Amino acid sequence: ASPSQLTTLGPSAFGYTNLERIELPRSVVLLGQGLFDGVSMKTVSFGPNIAAGQLEGASISRLTLTHIDVDPANVNYESVDGVLYSKDRSHLIAFPAVKNAGGSYEVVSGTTDVDDLAFLGAQVSSVTLPDTLRRVGKQAFEGAALTSLTLPDAFETMGASAFWQMPKLARVDLGGATAVSSNAFRYDAALSDVTFRPDLGTLRTVDEGAFAGISDSSITLPDTVSTVGVEAFSQNGALASFHVGASLSSMGDYALGGDDALATLSVSPANSSFFVEGGGLYH
Repeated sequence: ASPSQLTTLGPSAFGYTNLERIELPRSVVLLGQGLFDGVSMKTVSFGPNIAAGQLEGASISRLTLTHIDVDPANVNYESVDGVLYSKDRSHLIAFPAVKNAGGSYEVVSGTTDVDDLAFLGAQVSSVTLPDTLRRVGKQAFEGAALTSLTLPDAFETMGASAFWQMPKLARVDLGGATAVSSNAFRYDAALSDVTFRPDLGTLRTVDEGAFAGISDSSITLPDTVSTVGVEAFSQNGALASFHVGASLSSMGDYALGGDDALATLSVSPANSSFFVEGGGLYH
């Protein structure tokens, strides 16, 4: 088909080629998964007819991108300073990984969702999240270079592994999160300062492996946390003290496994499920 008639590009259509820049024909509507797998592109331009649901998730290989452009006539997507959003800007879909490397970025006000894989491998050091943000998707910040992260007070939920394998992340404020998802901060070896925001009273659950492999020396669970999952705080060689809040009623196996420096365990007097005796924590 001539470019003006081309409506569909199949899976991996441009996979493992040497393209650095591509501008798709205006006629293209549907895109196959892995369309740009293994392609070291720097810029990509999408036309006015790309259908809803085509650019989310793994559709775009963003690891070498500096800019994503969308035709202003597209009713589903918008490029805001080279970052891909839904047309109403409620969802940040994809952040080009090389954009603002070592610098900062402020997510557009009004954004409620950072989608799955949105900041995958992003080299930006600082991202400011708006007060409107409510959700962060699966693996949204996997491998990103952020050094700190503050979730807003009205934040609600995060997907599995949302912030894992972030090698430079040192400080996290969980904001209004109701749960820390499975493997959310796993393998964030530099993470030494986690603020659980007990003042907000929203956190209920710390899921499986959520903080495995971090380096915080002291953890105090808010009184609102009722469940801690398997290996939730395991393999933390720096952890010296751990406090159980008033509501904790369930703790998974090996939740503190491999925490060889752990010397002090304490439990809220209001907790009826756990107690410390002889330096050990019992249920």
